[in-house]
Amino acid sequence: MKIIDPKEQAKLTLQYLGFDSEGYVVETREGKKGIVLIVDNGPSVSPRYTAYKTLKIDLIKKLDEKRVNAFIKEIEKWFKISGYKYILPARHIVQQRKIPLIRMPYCEMDLRTYMERKGKLDQTEVIIFSLQILKGLIFANKHGIDSHQDLKPENILIENIKDQFLGFPPEGIHDSICYIVRITDFGMANAWTEVGMPQGSFPYMAPEQYIPDKYDNFKPDIFALGVMMIEMLTGYHPCGKKTKDVLNEWKSKEWESWATNAIKYFSLGELRISEKLKKIIIRMLSPNPSMRPSEENALTELLQILTDIDDRTAKQLTKMFDYFDVIADHDRYENRIHAVEQLSEILTQINALIVELNKEIAELKKKNKNQREIVYLCELCVLQAKILLQRHMANDRRRAEYCGYLLIGEIIKIRKNLSYIEVYPNFTFADFKLIKTPYPERDFELYAQIIGWGVDILHKTIGVKKTKIYFEKKDRITQSAYCIHIARKYSYTDPLRAVKILNSIIKNNPRGAFIYYLKARWLFQHYFFLDENDKDRDKISETISNCLDTAIEIDSEWLPPKILKRDIDAFR
Repeated sequence: MKIIDPKEQAKLTLQYLGFDSEGYVVETREGKKGIVLIVDNGPSVSPRYTAYKTLKIDLIKKLDEKRVNAFIKEIEKWFKISGYKYILPARHIVQQRKIPLIRMPYCEMDLRTYMERKGKLDQTEVIIFSLQILKGLIFANKHGIDSHQDLKPENILIENIKDQFLGFPPEGIHDSICYIVRITDFGMANAWTEVGMPQGSFPYMAPEQYIPDKYDNFKPDIFALGVMMIEMLTGYHPCGKKTKDVLNEWKSKEWESWATNAIKYFSLGELRISEKLKKIIIRMLSPNPSMRPSEENALTELLQILTDIDDRTAKQLTKMFDYFDVIADHDRYENRIHAVEQLSEILTQINALIVELNKEIAELKKKNKNQREIVYLCELCVLQAKILLQRHMANDRRRAEYCGYLLIGEIIKIRKNLSYIEVYPNFTFADFKLIKTPYPERDFELYAQIIGWGVDILHKTIGVKKTKIYFEKKDRITQSAYCIHIARKYSYTDPLRAVKILNSIIKNNPRGAFIYYLKARWLFQHYFFLDENDKDRDKISETISNCLDTAIEIDSEWLPPKILKRDIDAFR
């Protein structure tokens, strides 16, 4: 519902988002229990619109614990699968009145709106949308979602990417490939397997959602997709009527009767579509879930049908699938860390997160790990320590201390071989390198950064003095990494003190370009505020130049010292 009245916009914004909101609620999309708020951030902000999902205001006022817990459960599942293009991502959690709101990207319309605007979709467009939905379901399956359980056009959002890429789609490719589907609303996901609730939305519910004990399998998503495919092709629900017209006419028993006899209710004979497409839709709507194709088999079959109909479009879509798969795999650890960080904002999740992280850390510790997995373990240790110290129960400080020691011990094991490019490999797709190889000094910089994570944990658990003594017993490189982290803490407030620490590091690492670069940068911070008549000005200026020249001499391929030298020369 569009909100035109400024007073109503302000009222809804205050009710749901509080005084801190920088935009106004201009539209609402309501479900049975939840609500999505579309916020206009103003024409000068990009993106202009954002969306928030939360519980309806009447439930918030009642503080219905059952509803709140169910919503938090949905959030937890949602964040775990928010790393894939065909699933609408949960971005951030905002807390208002102890109720979380989930910020997510804004999509102009859902599949229902799209169908209402177009009437009927041609078979190529239907297959393209269906294949994207299947890709999203397959990704969710691999990450703990057995079934979405409430798949319907309202829960399939659509994003038009045509204007994001020049000349897209290429000539000869079906125009609908520029529409990206985003599966959303995982409130009912796994409800049958986890809490014995098979329900969904009546027009899309499979027979096993009505009488689950009658069947050996539970595969409602394929059935729901079959229903949507007929809706897209014909403009009508397979029961023969418009979904909105029959939705409130039929009760549970009528819908159950339809679902168990769905194949008898419609005929695809008159539709001018591929015979193979007709056959797979009929199988998808089989009353017996064991007779339906799996998501993977349906994907393979539909992709082959698309290839037979429009080979060029099929190849373009396959290339897009491969690209989004590569991105999801490349970012999987970052997405997991982000999910844990966000979920830790919900206080009721803290205990469950600690247990979950304990298990994940223990499993990783035993595993024969590559460098990326070791750094990921270190990242988990940082998160676990933060959450433990936030909870602050008996023994939590000691357990956080253990995380600090574990982190430091794991990274020291690979100190001599640590490679930035091993930890953060090039993002290459179709022989095109999207992220270039970083300069060699990043290896030590990465090591210093990770050691710094451990330093911060130990400072909070055993104190600054004991931490210093602990690192004094380590090797020279580790001591240098520790000192760089300490120096960074002074670099803005007392750059000369930071430089003094760097001078002690240079004694141990006389060929470290990264250290000379930092020294020049921090000295320039001090130099910038010196009076022109200051007697030390010329001496410091000469030291800065010497440091940059040394850094460039040590590593002539590395750009940062060259850029800093150019900028400082321009300043002078």
